[in-house]
Amino acid sequence: MRNKAKMGKILGSSPFFNKLPKKYFILKGNTMKMQLSILERIVLMGVLPAEGDIVTLRLVSDARKDISFSDKEMRESKIVNNPQNGQISWDEKAAKDKEIDIPTAVIGIVKTKLLELNEKKKLNGNHISLYEKFVEAVPVNPKLEVLPEQK
Repeated sequence: MRNKAKMGKILGSSPFFNKLPKKYFILKGNTMKMQLSILERIVLMGVLPAEGDIVTLRLVSDARKDISFSDKEMRESKIVNNPQNGQISWDEKAAKDKEIDIPTAVIGIVKTKLLELNEKKKLNGNHISLYEKFVEAVPVNPKLEVLPEQK
């Protein structure tokens, strides 16, 4: 793992890096903890974009890994995917919320997508709690940090 000084020097000197949108630069520790239910995690996976620039796709790929379910969670909550109708079911009594560290850049991506769905009137009942957590409860511009170039 690189230290901040070395990372700042590397990032600041790369012509490729300088062309990337600054809004996606985050420090490893620049995350927000969120308690998400099984339903919220499933809906969130559907909200995350499948297409975008390379930086967005990398952020989303990492987020999907954190949001997805472990084998243990699937057994304990009895999560079952029915391939015939595409529905996912679970045992509400055994289900537990999971605290997930979500990078502020991913929060921005989700917030933007939820606002787009709202504007197009494409939200449904499953989106309500995500909308409340990502749009209404998160500051307008969560602080994103860029690693400074070291001299």
